[in-house]
Amino acid sequence: MYGEGREHASVIGNDMSIEFEKLFEPHKEFHEASSTAINFHDEANNEAQEEELTKMHVLSNTLVTILLKLDSMAYNR
Repeated sequence: MYGEGREHASVIGNDMSIEFEKLFEPHKEFHEASSTAINFHDEANNEAQEEELTKMHVLSNTLVTILLKLDSMAYNR
């Protein structure tokens, strides 16, 4: 993502570049949720930890959906 990915996406086309950019925010949010979940775990706050884990599952699904769309765009070009 932070290396050559942006350049590779732009070679394929504008639609690919737009879709690629959609990865960044949920990726950032996923890492924030994981860090928060660890903090809640350390505090033995199981309910809050579970909420963050749920956020991680949702964000993971979002990221996988975007990645699958990118794969399809690359394959069908």
